[in-house]
Amino acid sequence: MRHEREPDHRHRGATHECLAVLRVKLAELQSLEAGLAAFVCSCETECAGGPAADCAILDDLARPAGQARLAPPADCCGPGAG
Repeated sequence: MRHEREPDHRHRGATHECLAVLRVKLAELQSLEAGLAAFVCSCETECAGGPAADCAILDDLARPAGQARLAPPADCCGPGAG
């Protein structure tokens, strides 16, 4: 004989909290991915094969926080690019 269980709402709050944490981490990873894509693109277009002194990645890393180039150009490093 099968017994019907009452819904257990005790875990709903914890589940919503875990989902919120996951979404924050996902946003952080997406931001990191965009920054890395911009680094790769700038390296390929500005300094590939050149001296380290002209390295776009090192130049970006040397910039103060908030001044780095975080988005690659629309024609670079996107899905299907490169």
